[in-house]
Amino acid sequence: MEDPVRDEHFLEDIPKLRQMTSVPIAAGEEWGWRWDFNKLVENHDIDFNRCTLPNVGGITEYLKIMALCETHAVGMVPHFTGPVATAALVHCLATYPGSVLFEYNSGDRRSPTFPSTRISRPASSTPTSARVSASLWTSNP
Repeated sequence: MEDPVRDEHFLEDIPKLRQMTSVPIAAGEEWGWRWDFNKLVENHDIDFNRCTLPNVGGITEYLKIMALCETHAVGMVPHFTGPVATAALVHCLATYPGSVLFEYNSGDRRSPTFPSTRISRPASSTPTSARVSASLWTSNP
């Protein structure tokens, strides 16, 4: 479930929601400080962090957020903010040992070269043995 409550109510309402459901909760598209969600990560109230590199201020801060999430087994699903940020996120998250998913919005632009892409990595990978594989398949329009 992505951003199930309004951003300003996350700290109060997501812990309540966590007690009511076992559905994975992803939150944080608008987060800009690691302190915005530190308590939610430490208490295991979210399953996936949705913060993204441009919103948190750059690579150094994002690496600190990754370390926080790794410590508490919280996955990363960064919010799509553009192709340049996505390229930087791919490089940052390539070593993340937990679950990683990417959101990408190509709008109505279809790519004849990459009509559909899936990048996956086993959750059991460690930074020293992380494997990233890309699977491409053609889908009929």
